Amino acid sequence: MKKILLLIALFTGAGLSAQIQTYNYNASSGTISVGCTTGTNGVIYTPYSAIYAIWNVNIGQNKRVKIEYDVNLELYYDFVTIYSIDASGTSTLLCFELTGLKDGTIYSDFPTGKIQVVFQSDFTVACSTGIYTGFDIHFSPDDRPTFGLSIFSGPVEFDSSISGSSQWKSLRVQTLNGYLDVGPQLSTDANYFSFNKPLYLQTGVLSSSTGTSLNFQTGGSTA
Repeated sequence: MKKILLLIALFTGAGLSAQIQTYNYNASSGTISVGCTTGTNGVIYTPYSAIYAIWNVNIGQNKRVKIEYDVNLELYYDFVTIYSIDASGTSTLLCFELTGLKDGTIYSDFPTGKIQVVFQSDFTVACSTGIYTGFDIHFSPDDRPTFGLSIFSGPVEFDSSISGSSQWKSLRVQTLNGYLDVGPQLSTDANYFSFNKPLYLQTGVLSSSTGTSLNFQTGGSTA
């Protein structure tokens, strides 16, 4: 895991304009950290005046980005804005002006593995006695379970029928040991079905397919 640390300080002189700092950050996970150092009278100093910094993040995976933020900035004067980046490279506002004292977790809108983080500050920030400490933005691949193109973070209930893309629109459940198609018939790519409970037939009828003999086996051998 990589970490960027930017020590922020601000000139108080009048007429100084913001300078844009841009960083391209390619890593599967990491943390953007902006901290501050205390100068005279609690004012921070920097080689440039107002801050306008941009981080273009690419985790290198076709997934949404998990973003965990911890912000402690001067309310309404210093703030972080986060954008989702779609497949065409267009940015869409995800989280608007994080300012003051805030923390939480959000996810980007598109499975492109790309986001943009923007930090904007005015000319003076009083960070003496640790009142305003800066911010941390941790990014990593989305770790939530997926269902097709949808992502769920908890139990899901459907109030209508659902169908899959397998034969007869069967719904496929994929596991590490193989798949199970649930539809008019059950099918799998495994060598056999295994039930860990007794199997009850409501009709009491057990039959083989047309033209196929019904065989009962024990341990794989015909009884």
